[in-house]
Amino acid sequence: MYCTGSTVNMDAVDFAENSASWGGVFNIRTNSVVTVTSGTFTNNTAALLGGAVYVKHATVNLVAPEGETVEMTGNKATTAGGAIYACGNPTVNVTGATISGNEAGYGGALAAEAYATTDTVTFTNSTLRNNASTIDSDEFGGGAIYVHTATLNLIDSSFTGNTAVKRGGAVYAAADATVNVEGSTFDANVAGKRGGAICAIGATAINVDATGFAKNQGSEYAAAFFASEVGSVTWTGNTSFSEHEGGTGTVAYIYKVDAFTATDITLTGNKSNNNGQLYVHTSTGVLDNVTATGNSAKNGGVLYASTNSVLTLKNSAWSGNSAAASGGAIYLGKGTLTITNSTLGGNAAEKGNTAKNGGAVYTSDCKQLTIEDSVFGYNTATESGGAVYAAGTSKVTVGAGTKATQFNNNSAPTAGVINIQGSAVVDVTGAVFDGNSATTSNGGAIRVGDEDSTAKLTITSTMLKNNSTIASGGALTTGTKCPAIEINAVDCTFLSNSSTSGGGALAVQNGNGFSNGDPDKLNIVFTNCVFESNSANANGGAVDIRSASYIKFDGVTAIKNSAKDGGANGGFLYATSNHTRVYLTGTVVTTDNVATNGHFIRFNKSTYSNPPKLYTTHGKDAAWLSQVHSNSGENFNMTTMP
Repeated sequence: MYCTGSTVNMDAVDFAENSASWGGVFNIRTNSVVTVTSGTFTNNTAALLGGAVYVKHATVNLVAPEGETVEMTGNKATTAGGAIYACGNPTVNVTGATISGNEAGYGGALAAEAYATTDTVTFTNSTLRNNASTIDSDEFGGGAIYVHTATLNLIDSSFTGNTAVKRGGAVYAAADATVNVEGSTFDANVAGKRGGAICAIGATAINVDATGFAKNQGSEYAAAFFASEVGSVTWTGNTSFSEHEGGTGTVAYIYKVDAFTATDITLTGNKSNNNGQLYVHTSTGVLDNVTATGNSAKNGGVLYASTNSVLTLKNSAWSGNSAAASGGAIYLGKGTLTITNSTLGGNAAEKGNTAKNGGAVYTSDCKQLTIEDSVFGYNTATESGGAVYAAGTSKVTVGAGTKATQFNNNSAPTAGVINIQGSAVVDVTGAVFDGNSATTSNGGAIRVGDEDSTAKLTITSTMLKNNSTIASGGALTTGTKCPAIEINAVDCTFLSNSSTSGGGALAVQNGNGFSNGDPDKLNIVFTNCVFESNSANANGGAVDIRSASYIKFDGVTAIKNSAKDGGANGGFLYATSNHTRVYLTGTVVTTDNVATNGHFIRFNKSTYSNPPKLYTTHGKDAAWLSQVHSNSGENFNMTTMP
């Protein structure tokens, strides 16, 4: 039926096995309005466009009132629009329809290629299932719908089992298109490469509200959602993504998106065999009130933030996520991320996040990670960094915000909370580290550096308490042979930390802190810090200093620290081996520290050619000197500094 300049109304009609080049049933042209309120379109074909309906510069309404239906089944078009093809300046309204088993090169159910964004295609309360796009192309697809330039509205509709050879298992939004999705579902749609549910390339905006995505598939990227060079992507209103499996960005691959906003979103039980459920690259975004549980990936169990991404995560809770390699919840590459007022981890009853390295967060050469007003609890790493692993040239800031960021009950074999490696720089202010543990090696809370590292830690006005290690450094440890690392601790409190070896609070391993012997340029400095009730089962109830290491205390309060086992030495500090130096300036308060030898400080001279030495501004009449000993009696190599 060919219409131009006409108004046609139809009810209770059936069209079957008709064929044409354009529009197997209807060819609707300029200024026409065709309305069908009930009927069926079955097995119609078009040699080119619109297996059942072709509409250009006209309006088609397939609008079934309550109790009626419009069904479009088994229609085919060789090029585009298996059931419907719309072009020029069209308006398409579909309500209460079931559109299934249709097929075309692109746009298995509908293809719309409009002239203007004011042209609209609207599906309301409709079902689109088992439609297919058969073209083997990266530029076209859309198992159910393909849209170019026009505005597509999907309201209270369902998309199930639609397929595309490459992109857009359900929907493909091309250049200048706008897509608005509200109250709909996308289940088990499949794209051979990207965007199992929705693929958007060059589109203006994709807006999704109160919509559920489940079990969609994309074998290469983005089982659910793929967006590239899109103006804005907005998810709101309890939109959910669950049980997807696929490659990088299993839930969503976001590339060169100017504004990505996700508010009131849940991600549950998604699995990536590569990087992240949300993969964000060269995009700016805000994730607000996002709940993520039970997701897994190789890197970044929930989020993989890649090059040039600038993201904010706020008011969110992520727990029970995992990564086989790095970043149980987040992997941050060469981008920027701010985490505020969020919880990454669990509690005594709920599992935290876990990974090989960086149980919650792994950073690799990141431009900036900022953490404020947040809680990291019960995260675990099977190797290192129970909560955070900072690698490469990463810059990490844990800020005071309006409340203290807390790291509670995190654990790893080494570095129960934070491992700082490479040339990473970490700055911590006003935080609390409580009850964290290193289960087989050093650093119950923090580890700085390893061989040849130039890592830096500045920690200010922070409480480290009840942390523990099976080895050395109940709260804080250095690696070995990394003399260029820097640690500056100011106004910090180390309380009730413990180790089963040396250094209940702090262990400085072999070959650290040296800066050409200049006490004003030492690399490891503690200023006005309090060490209270720390304990070690071996030497150094609070601090254990190893071979060829240098440390400076500029004002220290040492109270009730203990080296507990029989024969243990240095209630507060134990220093041993060649070229070890301790610098002690400022106010010194020492009370009730306990050890077999040296209640305050114990130097192990043994037979070393260049044994440990104490440099101090206090002179030889300082009251605390009676609590300083070496294994050669009172001869502990003290030098009075000017």
